[in-house]
Amino acid sequence: MAALDYTFERREKLFRAEEREQGRQEGRAEGLAEGIVTIANEYAPNYDVEAITKRYMKL
Repeated sequence: MAALDYTFERREKLFRAEEREQGRQEGRAEGLAEGIVTIANEYAPNYDVEAITKRYMKL
């Protein structure tokens, strides 16, 4: 029975770690998407494509 408990606990830890990593990746993608839109808005209404591209490439 102890071996089953260990296996269950180990599986649960692995699942939680995978879920945390997935959450981090989703958060990074959302943050990047928001940052890109924000960069473009900073140059409105006279959008300077070169300047926006340079800022974007630094992300």
